[in-house]
Amino acid sequence: MYKLSLYLLLFIVILSSSCKSDKQSISQEHNQKTAQSNISKRTETYQIYFVSVNNLRVREDKTKSSNVIHKLKEGKIVYSNGEVSDFSENVVLRGKEFNTLYHKITFDGNSGWVYGGGIHKIYDKGEKDSFTETLQSFLTQIGNKDKTLLDRGKYILKILQQEKSGSAEWNDIMYLMAEYHLKNLTNDENFYSTLENREWSPEEYKSAAYQQYDMLSNEFANKFSSAGMKFTASEGTVGLIIDPNKMKKAIGGPFSNSMKEYIKIKLIDANTRFFSDGGISSSLNEIVDFTILVEKFLQVYPSFPRAEDLRKELEYHHSVIIHGSVNSPAYDFFSKELNPEWPVAWNRYMKNIDKGLILDRVAVRNK
Repeated sequence: MYKLSLYLLLFIVILSSSCKSDKQSISQEHNQKTAQSNISKRTETYQIYFVSVNNLRVREDKTKSSNVIHKLKEGKIVYSNGEVSDFSENVVLRGKEFNTLYHKITFDGNSGWVYGGGIHKIYDKGEKDSFTETLQSFLTQIGNKDKTLLDRGKYILKILQQEKSGSAEWNDIMYLMAEYHLKNLTNDENFYSTLENREWSPEEYKSAAYQQYDMLSNEFANKFSSAGMKFTASEGTVGLIIDPNKMKKAIGGPFSNSMKEYIKIKLIDANTRFFSDGGISSSLNEIVDFTILVEKFLQVYPSFPRAEDLRKELEYHHSVIIHGSVNSPAYDFFSKELNPEWPVAWNRYMKNIDKGLILDRVAVRNK
């Protein structure tokens, strides 16, 4: 009787252990499938954005009157398959007015609609990404705001040197992210009191205005150079712009073909004074050639993450080619005769690019 009871007890223990093991196995299998499902949801998308404002509202539908279902922190990675609203709305974010579409996004297994002015595209290749797991960590590092302004710029360049790889797609993203954060730094009003309090000689101001200031010529300029910035000047004020060459050298490459061409455009832009004080500072042919270069880039790479920014930046170039600027009009105010440079520039533009964006502006003006 005693042995029978012992065998019975042993059988129950084994059965219980087996059931528990089966449950653990099922649970582990379920967790693995869930993890795989979440990864799949993230990597099946081909557009990657990061949130550029804090507490960005995620809504049930593509309108600002729709229910808010989530709020996302600045720097959060989100994904999209390119689904957008068929209309745009005016929304004020951080005191700046935007007019953009709504985007359907996914994040952490959730989905919803966000306003386009609150997200910034950093990847759009039409294919799966291979760096999902490390991207959020990189963005958290490069978005660190614990340091003072110039130290933050130096820190960004340091992160680029540390995180660069043999992957062109990864290096592309690093360049775009560094560009975004450095541009925010150059626009920080706290810099301008420092710049305004410095004595600028006429020669220094002129070299800054033409973006040819030797940033290694003195300790003051060198501090800004080591933070990825260079001087520019207009209307009596010295300001800051990004030095694309600093980011390019920090990463070293390789870059994709689209990024190589984009960096080429940004280098020209950072080294050329096209406009200043309401007038034209370079030759009209230089303006036309740069416009053609950017438009051809947009034709070849229409989905490039900064494509929309480039289109907006071209608006003033188009305006100048059509009718000049405030201080450099295309015609004489008194005689109303057309300056001979303008038809030459127009013919140069039309000869070198098919279906140029400038034609859309002309069509709008003629309506």
